Amino acid sequence: MIIMIKHVTTSVLMYFFLLAPLQATENIPNGLMFVGYSGGVWRVYVKDNIKEPLREIVEIQSPRNVSWNRWHHTFSYVDINANFIQINTLTKKRRRLKGLDPKDRFSQPKYSANGSRLFAVKMPGGKSRHTELVEISNDFSSVKTVVNKRTAQFEPSLNGEDFLYYTTALCIDDCPNMIWELWRKNLVTLEQEQITLLNSVSRKPVLAGNGLLYFSSNSGGNYHIWKMLPTPGAPPEQLTFGHVYDTDPAIDKDNDLYFLRRTNEGVNLMRLVAGKAVVVLLPDHVTDIRNLEIMQ
Repeated sequence: MIIMIKHVTTSVLMYFFLLAPLQATENIPNGLMFVGYSGGVWRVYVKDNIKEPLREIVEIQSPRNVSWNRWHHTFSYVDINANFIQINTLTKKRRRLKGLDPKDRFSQPKYSANGSRLFAVKMPGGKSRHTELVEISNDFSSVKTVVNKRTAQFEPSLNGEDFLYYTTALCIDDCPNMIWELWRKNLVTLEQEQITLLNSVSRKPVLAGNGLLYFSSNSGGNYHIWKMLPTPGAPPEQLTFGHVYDTDPAIDKDNDLYFLRRTNEGVNLMRLVAGKAVVVLLPDHVTDIRNLEIMQ
């Protein structure tokens, strides 16, 4: 809160004194996208220019999940009726993906880091107990299966050219706790490898430009952000701590880590600075956040 003081000079000085510490946290990186709750509606927000504030993508209403191809001004999303839609915000052209089986459903669209490829989760017959990872053609006319195992696969992520990272639900019903581990598939050799062995829930893999894999896991109790070398057997390192719920790691072009933190007080966009989690200020009208990603 800013205290009003009669003397103009003093009030101006007090204003900047109180505002300065907050400005240090207003580091919203270019390429950031999230779905925010504002005015009773879930809306898509992006930061595409360092000189401009966050802007709302008014063409998309209440998406379930969404991914942004920043370089082609294109969004792919699942709408409130479970339709898989692609829209170009420059041409306003929309496409709707139609599977070979009308009962199939799609979720978790994710563009590759350079925007050239689009992956998603396919739920055959609309069921999520067994899922496939698929690649969608740029014109939204065809679907190609990339990962099809007996288990359920989620959250595809391609930040390079060779390896597609994803989560596999290994144990859901016949174990005390759910077990989700991180895997990767070499898109050249087609070899698949399990990356984590934490016997917990590890999710949201994202490969940074520094060669490290970041993810969210409840291996330490609450959900926190971890990092590791993206190779089988590499030891993971926990980065965040406390009675919080940290998810959705996203990495900017400088390899700075951003993520979402939920507490009893609400949800915040966070940035890890010198090992300390710092709040990144967003507009006051945005009261909830999900579906965080950064397209560098």
